Amino acid sequence: MADRKKLAGFAAQRSGTGLVIHIIDDAGEVFEIEATRENVELIVQNLEVALAGGSAEDAHSKG
Repeated sequence: MADRKKLAGFAAQRSGTGLVIHIIDDAGEVFEIEATRENVELIVQNLEVALAGGSAEDAHSKG
């Protein structure tokens, strides 16, 4: 199993079809991904559930 990385930074900007998200790990590596509005809304919903103490592990979605 690969070592788990820690989140060190996060940024987002609009693109033609949604958002470009940059996730920066503790080694300074940047992971860039383009996401639709629907994907971003799903991320937000899942984070809200997790912050409230729940688990959204069963809410995986492909978009």
